[in-house]
Amino acid sequence: MPRPVLKRETIEDAAIHLFATKGLARTTIKDIAAEAGVTEGALYRHYSGKEEMAWKLFNRELDQFIKLVSEVLFDQRMNFRLRLGLAVQTMYDYYQYNSDKFAFILLTQHGFPEERLISRETDPIGMAVNFIGQAVGE
Repeated sequence: MPRPVLKRETIEDAAIHLFATKGLARTTIKDIAAEAGVTEGALYRHYSGKEEMAWKLFNRELDQFIKLVSEVLFDQRMNFRLRLGLAVQTMYDYYQYNSDKFAFILLTQHGFPEERLISRETDPIGMAVNFIGQAVGE
């Protein structure tokens, strides 16, 4: 049973890499299958298509990134300056160790319909506005 989980992770890693490097519009299911070393059918066992895959991966990766940065930004045990410095360092570290995921989060958002993104309750811009609002006492 571990094999399907491994295969799914391989597919998702390949998709994120291609979405980050080629872009959402120029990446095909055939590209993802070839990069992952699987058949196109293997992708369709997990996702109905490229758009669903990209949207689910985008949300998962964005949520993980926001959680990571939020843990530092909103830790009231530290002063503002320290939290800001640690948050920036966290972002740099995330880019260094997860460059494909970082590029995927930043670049792929522009490939989705605007109404999908607006409905998000958490996003990097909203997080920054909330943090700065707390700092200035709003």
